[in-house]
Amino acid sequence: MTQSTWKRRAGTLLAALVFTLVVLPGAASSQTAPNQAAVFQQIDTLGRVPDDARAIFGDVIVPRQFFEGNPSGDPAGRYYTAGTLIHFPEVRQLWQVWLFTRADFTKATAVAVRDPETLKIKKTFILETWMARGTATAGYAGEWMHTVDPGKRAFVAMDPGTGALHVNEIDFVTHKATLHSNFLFGGAQAQFVGLRLGSITYDPFDNSLIGLAGGPSSLNAANTNTYIFKKNLTTGGTEGPRPLNSCTGPLPSVDSSRTYSVPILPTQAALFVPCHRLGMAGAVVRVARDNAFGADPNEQAVVGPVYVESVLADTTSGRLFLVTTKGEIWAFDTNTMSFVGVVSAAASGPSGVNVGVGIDRESGRVFFQSASYGLGVVEGRFFPIPQAITAASIRAEGQEKLWSDSRTGKLFVLEGMLGEKRQAYKIYKLGPAPTPPAEPDPDRSTIDRDEERGVTQSRYFASGSGYGFRVILANGVATIAPQPTAGVLAPGAEVMVQNLYSKCGFTDRELLAGRVQKAEYDTGSTAASAVAFDVDGRTKQDLERPSRCDFAINDGSNERFSGIFSTFQPAAEYDEGPGWKRDNAECTSFDGGEPSEDVGDDEEGNTDGVPLGKSRVECPLPGGVLRASAESSTEGAVAVGKAATDVTVRKTAKGVLSEVTSVARNIEIGGVIRIEEVRSVATSLANGRPSKTGDMSTHTIEMTGVSIGGDPICPAECNDIGATIDRLNRFGAGRVQFRVASGIDEKLRTGTKKGALTAVQKSTQRQASDQALVGDFTTDVAALEMIVYNDNTEWGRARQLYQFAGVSSVAGYSIALDFSAMQFDDPPSFDEPLDDLGADGSFDDDLGGPAPTSFTEPLPPIDEATGRTIGNPGGPIEGENPFTRAVLAVGRGLRLFFTSPRHALLLFTAWSLFSLPGVLSRRRRLLAAVRSL
Repeated sequence: MTQSTWKRRAGTLLAALVFTLVVLPGAASSQTAPNQAAVFQQIDTLGRVPDDARAIFGDVIVPRQFFEGNPSGDPAGRYYTAGTLIHFPEVRQLWQVWLFTRADFTKATAVAVRDPETLKIKKTFILETWMARGTATAGYAGEWMHTVDPGKRAFVAMDPGTGALHVNEIDFVTHKATLHSNFLFGGAQAQFVGLRLGSITYDPFDNSLIGLAGGPSSLNAANTNTYIFKKNLTTGGTEGPRPLNSCTGPLPSVDSSRTYSVPILPTQAALFVPCHRLGMAGAVVRVARDNAFGADPNEQAVVGPVYVESVLADTTSGRLFLVTTKGEIWAFDTNTMSFVGVVSAAASGPSGVNVGVGIDRESGRVFFQSASYGLGVVEGRFFPIPQAITAASIRAEGQEKLWSDSRTGKLFVLEGMLGEKRQAYKIYKLGPAPTPPAEPDPDRSTIDRDEERGVTQSRYFASGSGYGFRVILANGVATIAPQPTAGVLAPGAEVMVQNLYSKCGFTDRELLAGRVQKAEYDTGSTAASAVAFDVDGRTKQDLERPSRCDFAINDGSNERFSGIFSTFQPAAEYDEGPGWKRDNAECTSFDGGEPSEDVGDDEEGNTDGVPLGKSRVECPLPGGVLRASAESSTEGAVAVGKAATDVTVRKTAKGVLSEVTSVARNIEIGGVIRIEEVRSVATSLANGRPSKTGDMSTHTIEMTGVSIGGDPICPAECNDIGATIDRLNRFGAGRVQFRVASGIDEKLRTGTKKGALTAVQKSTQRQASDQALVGDFTTDVAALEMIVYNDNTEWGRARQLYQFAGVSSVAGYSIALDFSAMQFDDPPSFDEPLDDLGADGSFDDDLGGPAPTSFTEPLPPIDEATGRTIGNPGGPIEGENPFTRAVLAVGRGLRLFFTSPRHALLLFTAWSLFSLPGVLSRRRRLLAAVRSL
């Protein structure tokens, strides 16, 4: 066979591969979404006081007002709670619970254990006191306070009205002895007067019960304490209660809200506790097990949305779901200490925030019921968290916890709230939960072998960015003046919300000093951008046109402020602001082009002649060294004497290397905290082969000269940065939080197994979290962060984020076979007849169409002008009937694979090489930023 014939056959196989790997997957992905209305199909109901239960327990389980629909005067909320459920899927038990009082006025709890599939009662038992609901007020609670040792034991909290914490242990077969804690929360002989139980959680790592308590009581402005304690079930010993230093607001389950117990998520190394901070901001606190209940615990807090009402826990995935009073469901990932998604379960409004929620412990699916969006399901183990699939036709207020049974595909929903809860559960049929998608593999683009001219070729990409100092005001002016609160009330914030009508008032603001925005270096080009001092785009618009901002005193006087806070449209000559005259230093260079350089110095490109620093970039052709740098300084409440970043990216004999150094020097915070220097250095080196010397990226932080009020913490180098941050956080007293190198992606820092990708940057989870909470869209890892919280229930989050010495470095390298330079010594032969030809010379039915008798015959020539076969004017036009032609090509490609797999795989590698530019381009976009949730 001639070489030209072989090339034509190779083209046929490549066409087949393109169709199979590009066209067919595209067709599959274009399938329409499932019919949302059909996701939830009601199949049954379960009455709250059904006949089979009354036949066993009698009418004592029926509250007096139940059938009249009037809960007034009903003791302890029995009307609200009668016949509600607890589900234990591991042992196939669905409990239905009733509180009742005997003739002698003793309290008791009746429990019917049902089969979740048939709903038939399997057994019953009675507890000799009332079971406790999930909150301080039984009528407002949405569940029974309980915890579970999966598949072995259930623990249910009993009526705490006697002043002692009672926990009943049940082994799913018999009722066992009551466990008594020695912690008294209320009562005449209480050790901790005013505290109430907020939750109990089973800790499987040391066979203990961990509890949360808060107080002094709901609706009390002093209700800002959260305590943690433990009872060891093996030894009977107790530890605590200890106040959680990071929780400075009311515990949701002891506050007056429509909520559930607040679970703790235990892991081998730590306990993760949801709670509130000042301003009703929800937080998740990581408490290290070492000395968790002692006087000096190790706590790390991540602050999320404002005013959390309920919390759900998925121990399998390590996620907590915080439900706010506005009907938002925020997913927190304990593995990365990040909020990884938010889903709206209800629209804001007087009735839209009453939401019932639940979680399936086996699949991690989160369910909700609301009057605005109806019944919904969220895939809680995905990342990013997808939006909910809802059935808007099933709209109803919700409060009681939703229970799901994966094995039978059932969902138990009780609609309504308080005195309007329905008298029967609705049971819906669900489909199976989808499997979370696998993470993309960056190593798929490299073949993990040494480079060899004429055999392999490489493509590479590296980038670096950073800043010396950065400020974000998340919610603009709301972050500035601290707003004192009384409980959940913030009078000052309310006045500002009612009177500040400025379009610019609550807009996020950003300031950057010593910023290298990008320095990108790849196989064919280089590009860089740097600026000494910069602000966000909205601020630039406001400076250009001040009339966008308006401010008025709403007291009837119609008094207006002139200038930037004007409420009227000024004449054109007065609507020309100073603008923002600072330009970035930028450069680009491509193959065949000339290197360029752009410099911004102290005299050129400044705003109103004020020196703002200098920046410099240099973009050589690939093969040279790409450089970018910027330097500036700031003054004010947080001043930085020098904020600078230097980035170099270059190709080396060992691969492609990115180096970033950022410095913040002579830092002064409020005239009280002083830091001589914070320095951060990141390097990333990739060469498409496994690293034999350790991590592919390095990241180092140095901090020197830290003092508080003149008291030195570490006058020289801070060797124990963790201890330094702890001292700073204690000084912040809950209003200010310090963090070091928070959120770094450790997997990328180590690098991929085959050496295709490595980076020093925030994980995608932390990027999503920072975008949603503080408007931070960068991948840079700050060496030091300071967050000032001014949150409250009037305007939600209001936070000042100060970041020092941020860096980000990325290196990617892939090696592929260079098919264009290959020579085949033994091309495959196709002289033999094809096995799948029929007696009449046609292909099998699954391929269809006529076939040539031999591939040795030359293909008929094509007229380039008409696209028709020469010598056959009526023949098919090239490209006509593409589906049939593609299927034929697939068949020929499969025959080549089975007759000569070596050459077929070589051709497949060549096709993969053709797709590399697209893959690399997409990877660059993914590394640049994470989409907003």
